[in-house]
Amino acid sequence: MPLAIAETSRRRLHKALGLAIATALTALALWLVFRNVDAPTLLAALHKQDGAPLAMAALAIMLQVVLGAERWRRTLAGLTPQLPQPPTASVYAAFYMGVFFNCFPLGNVGETSRALSWRGISTCRSVLK
Repeated sequence: MPLAIAETSRRRLHKALGLAIATALTALALWLVFRNVDAPTLLAALHKQDGAPLAMAALAIMLQVVLGAERWRRTLAGLTPQLPQPPTASVYAAFYMGVFFNCFPLGNVGETSRALSWRGISTCRSVLK
């Protein structure tokens, strides 16, 4: 088997394994959160909520994430103007990953995840130099 085909197969397996692990961890987290929730009581409480303030809050959170990612992208561009810039989607994804992991009570897990994801982006940038 040629090396390129073996590498492609390995990448597919790596992605599939990552997706399977992520799905299992998500299922476990959802089970842990909802295992002792009384569904009728939860549904009754949700029906009593006013949807407009909830929608506005969700939009505000999404806007904050997008603006934060854009600020980070512009900061990166300002600090490294001589280097090719990574795709906007990659910067946004790294920022969102940090936001997600910052919800954990272990401290700066989000910043660590950004740094690790940024390592992959900066490796690509160093090859382009």
